[in-house]
Amino acid sequence: MSQGKREVTDAEIVDAFGEISGPFAAASEIAEFFGHTRQWAHKRLTQLHEQDVVERKKTGEQTVVWWVEN
Repeated sequence: MSQGKREVTDAEIVDAFGEISGPFAAASEIAEFFGHTRQWAHKRLTQLHEQDVVERKKTGEQTVVWWVEN
């Protein structure tokens, strides 16, 4: 658990993509949605990507966007 905050399930992260406006999300948007840090979101999204749950694309030197395939 990050900084004493509640545990967020993988399913909740996937569902958050439906709540965030647009076809993709940045780690910072996922972090804000759950009240966690961007680092926490990036770690969780990377884990989900390694499990083939979410897709990702690097769009800039330090910019990555994430999405769920329908």
